[in-house]
Amino acid sequence: MTAPTASFTHVLLDFSNAISPLATVFLVWNTNTAASSAAVQIVGTCLWRYTAIVIGLCTYGYNVMRNLGNRLTLHSSLRGSSMEFGNALTDVVATLVSSRGV
Repeated sequence: MTAPTASFTHVLLDFSNAISPLATVFLVWNTNTAASSAAVQIVGTCLWRYTAIVIGLCTYGYNVMRNLGNRLTLHSSLRGSSMEFGNALTDVVATLVSSRGV
């Protein structure tokens, strides 16, 4: 349960950071003009983003996880899920605080 929750909260925090440049490129490509705002097709951009993440994980993700995960500190299943839950909880709280303008 912690992995899907962490993935969902990661999208909450980083979706606009990743999609804004892509939306700008598509706007300029389609209209040959620049504007201060653009309509974003959520489903299409999510599919592109998740496809890029899967390709990255399949090609080099194992080496990154092995080096950062096991060489930095040893992980067990309980430690890993505790860290992931803490990360998800922190992301949810940060999203709630930032959405309320506090």
